[in-house]
Amino acid sequence: MEPMPTTSLAQPLPIPLAHPLLGSTLPLDQLYLGSYIGSGGFSVVFRGVQVHTGQEYAVKAIPFAPTGTPLNAQQKAEACLHSRASEHPNVVRLHKYFLHQHAGAEYLILVMDLVHGGDLHAMISAGRLAHRPQHLRHLFGQILDAVTHCHEKGIYHRDLSAENFLCTQDLAKIYLTDFGMAAVEPYYQHVGLGSMAYMSPEIHRSADPTASIHAPSTDVWALGVLLVMLLTGSAPWRCATIGDPDFTLFATDPSALFVRHRMPLPVEMLIRRALACNPGERISLSEFRAAFFLLDNEDLMLPRGPSEVPLAPAIRLWRASPGLISDSGSADSSESATIDTPSGYSSQNSSVMLYKLSDF
Repeated sequence: MEPMPTTSLAQPLPIPLAHPLLGSTLPLDQLYLGSYIGSGGFSVVFRGVQVHTGQEYAVKAIPFAPTGTPLNAQQKAEACLHSRASEHPNVVRLHKYFLHQHAGAEYLILVMDLVHGGDLHAMISAGRLAHRPQHLRHLFGQILDAVTHCHEKGIYHRDLSAENFLCTQDLAKIYLTDFGMAAVEPYYQHVGLGSMAYMSPEIHRSADPTASIHAPSTDVWALGVLLVMLLTGSAPWRCATIGDPDFTLFATDPSALFVRHRMPLPVEMLIRRALACNPGERISLSEFRAAFFLLDNEDLMLPRGPSEVPLAPAIRLWRASPGLISDSGSADSSESATIDTPSGYSSQNSSVMLYKLSDF
């Protein structure tokens, strides 16, 4: 899955060789777009400098989709929902958004705070959080606060990932960004987008385009994956599907994850509840937050060194469970191949759009 754009200065994403807006000045705020920060999807993020004050901003430019298209509606939602959420101290502040015409093209412009650090994925990859439980507790607490704020506002991010959290250089603050997939409907139909490692199994499994997916539960799942990454330094699997051996092993026997990565029992139980394959059994965000803040630094310190109990190869498990997956690697068509069945779901979908679109 292509990385989504961020407002981080570290690890810039691939950028176009000559974007039409590079080197131009936005007349509304006299913002000079002098260099790239990153790009992804349909958008590019520039470093914008206010000509008169020298103040720097992250300026996201999105080619504005034709009116009446689903993409156009989602772009409007991104601006409106990010604006509504950005009052929280752990959400990247969106100062303003507007439409801008340049060289015959129309762009949606988002002017945001520039975070002088890196994204959380870069911090994890660099090992800056390894065996530092006080930093982990501090940062993940802020993450939970930011997502809780969004949910209390009726905003579901739907693309929570380490790449979409930005840190200050001293790891004192962390900020949620990129509301490109955010929505206000608690139930939605499969859209096939997101960061693959963080997508919940019901998203991958849903072959019916009319089936309802519970947005709050998918955000909780992503937070569970993120907590595992913060603790262990790596994602537990590449994709929560039956074709991924690491996920298959976990879905069949969740204890396998904790054999590979030994964790104190309170943390293990919290992660088990956040990563329940059945969304109807998954912990709520409020429960997740309350339980996490009961943990102390010792609970978040993983033992050093390899596990004392070797992890059985996934293939051994597959051959012991032929009803789960066939020797060819494809899912068995029988009922036993189903890992989880959502329960307690309602097919009702809210059609009330709570954000204001009059500025467009």
